[in-house]
Amino acid sequence: ESKLIGTWHFENASYQYCDITFNADHTCDVQEYHYSYTLSGNKLHGSYTYYSYDYEREITEYLDLTIKSLTNDTMVIEGKRTMVDGSQGDYSGTLHKVQ
Repeated sequence: ESKLIGTWHFENASYQYCDITFNADHTCDVQEYHYSYTLSGNKLHGSYTYYSYDYEREITEYLDLTIKSLTNDTMVIEGKRTMVDGSQGDYSGTLHKVQ
């Protein structure tokens, strides 16, 4: 799990402005979203709860990743982010550690 800690940048051009920062306190930041996560083997499950003025209530979004491979500087993941309306964003790809 210590290899996971740090900031990772997507190699894939469609995510070129997206970094994921994993913190030692089991939180991770994806753009402006701050998730709490659990890690079980190679499965990471995160949740992010915030107040939505559009929905006029607290909502929770989810991040579910499978870590396919992890070295000191490269990580391959498959996964998705699930939004409040049930839509999903694909978070699969190769990332490189930037710090």
